[in-house]
Amino acid sequence: MIETAPCSVSQTKVTKTRRTFRIRDGCLCQPSSITTLPVRGSTHPSLSLDDRRLEKPLLALQAALDGEALIKAVFRVLKGAVQCDFVSVCLCIVREAGRDVAYRMIDSRGFEYGTDLVEEEFFRDHLAMPTLMANPGIKFINTREILPPDQILRKSRFYREVMRVIGFRHAVGMFFWDSPPEVPEAIFSPSRAEGAVDFSDAEVARLDLLYPHIDAAFRRVRIVEKERAARAELRGLLRGAGRAACVLDWDLKVTEANRAAHESCARWHLGVESARLKAPPFRLPAHLRQACVELKTRWQASLKNSPITGVAARAEVRHPTGSGLRASVSLHPHPSNPFGKPGFLIEFAPAEPPRRSKPASDGKAAFRILPVRERELVQLICEGKSNQEIANETGRALGSVKNALHAIFLKLGVRSRSALIARVQRARQA
Repeated sequence: MIETAPCSVSQTKVTKTRRTFRIRDGCLCQPSSITTLPVRGSTHPSLSLDDRRLEKPLLALQAALDGEALIKAVFRVLKGAVQCDFVSVCLCIVREAGRDVAYRMIDSRGFEYGTDLVEEEFFRDHLAMPTLMANPGIKFINTREILPPDQILRKSRFYREVMRVIGFRHAVGMFFWDSPPEVPEAIFSPSRAEGAVDFSDAEVARLDLLYPHIDAAFRRVRIVEKERAARAELRGLLRGAGRAACVLDWDLKVTEANRAAHESCARWHLGVESARLKAPPFRLPAHLRQACVELKTRWQASLKNSPITGVAARAEVRHPTGSGLRASVSLHPHPSNPFGKPGFLIEFAPAEPPRRSKPASDGKAAFRILPVRERELVQLICEGKSNQEIANETGRALGSVKNALHAIFLKLGVRSRSALIARVQRARQA
């Protein structure tokens, strides 16, 4: 559905008339009281779209990526194709199961019609409704095919409350349908005011040439708007998620990722401590990408065995260095096309705290876990030397000495130099 700017259009009821069918020559036939119009498919052989006035409007039509741009482009195309006073459009803005159909109605003069006119008079009294409901999928309805003679028309409620209010006497309705056709998704109508001549067959044939171009642009914009809405919904979901998460498409390209996912990927690449100092560009870790590839292979293989159900796959991945980083990778159906190829949802779990080595037992066995160089550092500490003196004597950098002492404290389960010296003394007395 094409999304347009908010407007004050209430829900408009479109009720199909009850129809009965008869069997004639082995086929279902509709009652003859309702006019059934043939779908136009032939065009005049001398007509073409090689008109300089249509070059830029057609380019704008194919470049439209949202509903408002599409409407403006269609207005320009139709006004350039046939002589008309204005072009009106009815767009279906609400069409959901269990809800009435609602339309937004505007025209190229800048008018937007209120709730009463659209909901009550226009659809309730429109003389084309029986023909429209009897011909789902029809492309064109010309007013001269459905309106009565002038002396009868001018006495009708539709003429007084709709045609005179909007200001048209002749119009050609171009109807664009979804599949299967139930109610029109959009109706574009080039219109002429009272006193103007009616649209000729050649002009209607020219509109018929333009119909595929408008239809292709309309369907493209509808797909783009649907994708945009799905991505906005997914983006809101990730922003509100309580944990780091990102979404990949079928080709393993990242489509959405929240800020926490960027930080988690940095930890996977640089480590927990280094990631705090530097934030690299977002790049998916190789182990998580490989997990997505394996899930993709499993999903494709499952379609051969069970093409209806597929597979609900999920994988748990841990960082190979054992740093406590882990993530879950699962198949994620496309939000706007649940029957198409799925994407991948990666959720990063909070980092597990590093496992501390258990302190060794008392006695000389406590120092057997230390390498020779660390035992030398312990001996220098017991001699009362400072970190700088130890660095000068061993030829190491001061930062390297501090890191080595921190590692010794963790291994022996002490928190200070005095506690380390006391531990050494107890070991010597043992």
